[in-house]
Amino acid sequence: GPVTFLGSALLVVDVTAPQGARTGPHDVVVTNPDGKSGTGAGMMIVDAVPVLAITSVNPSRGAPGDVGLAVIVGGSNFQPGAAVTFSSSGITVRSQGFVSSGQVNLVIDIAAAAPLGARDVTLTNPDRTTTTARGAFAVSPVPPPSVGSLIPNASAAGKTGVGVALFGASFKSGATVSFSGGGITVVSVGFVSTSRLNLVIDIAAGAALGARDVTVTNPDTMTGTGVGAFAVVATSNPIVSSASPSTGSPNSTGLGVSVIGANFQNGATVSFSGGGITVTSVSFVSAGQLDLRLDITAAATPGARNVTVTNPDTTTGTGTGLFTVAAAPPPSESAVS
Repeated sequence: GPVTFLGSALLVVDVTAPQGARTGPHDVVVTNPDGKSGTGAGMMIVDAVPVLAITSVNPSRGAPGDVGLAVIVGGSNFQPGAAVTFSSSGITVRSQGFVSSGQVNLVIDIAAAAPLGARDVTLTNPDRTTTTARGAFAVSPVPPPSVGSLIPNASAAGKTGVGVALFGASFKSGATVSFSGGGITVVSVGFVSTSRLNLVIDIAAGAALGARDVTVTNPDTMTGTGVGAFAVVATSNPIVSSASPSTGSPNSTGLGVSVIGANFQNGATVSFSGGGITVTSVSFVSAGQLDLRLDITAAATPGARNVTVTNPDTTTGTGTGLFTVAAAPPPSESAVS
């Protein structure tokens, strides 16, 4: 480009780096009209042109009828205000949010009649630069629901208003749940996500004891069953038999204690009477064992403590005096000279 002379120590030059120019430092050479020249080594740097690209779409599939599906588009050189579209028909982008130059978050709706198959995903920046990821998203048939686990996975005959969290996959809003064997009434089903439903159930006093199959039916009539995933028991009250170790010292942090008993449920909580003991974590090992971590304050009162286990179905059991806070050791004497 043209060179403008502004003084013996200043020139103004218009410089354009052609496409394909080598990136990195370049020497700058100034040649005067008398033929004399000088070189500034590495004084100008050609940067790589940022590449606009979509590198990921997560999830990469959705089913006809999916509403409010959250999709994360990952890549590079995205700009605030970038717009994302899907090829073909049946997918509506309800909202999109710029997170960073490498992420845009979408919420999409897929029509029930959306054609099946792969879709291109296109992102257009406000400066009109655009990139397309070919076949990065697909509309595919929804798999049937599957039932994984229930918390709690057992409760007693005669209990009503029992809250149950049902975990699995491919659940849809409006799904219904049933239990085999009779005597269990599903009062309500709350859709939380495609992998969780929250139930409230009533169990008749005369309900037969034993394992029950749990079936989820989606609004499209597809079903999935967890065989023996729930049980009706004679009593679901936890029994707290012992704690090991059974003693802890004041000012202890992260003390590991195992509580032994029966009828414990995954998700049970544990508390100690008397104050000064904080249960920082509870790990379900089995129906007969919970592993805890405790913090005991320096001011905790010495003496025996009751240990109470509360199951997710609100049944409780208490072991009297199973744990003891030991007396603090006397201060050590130091020599006086």
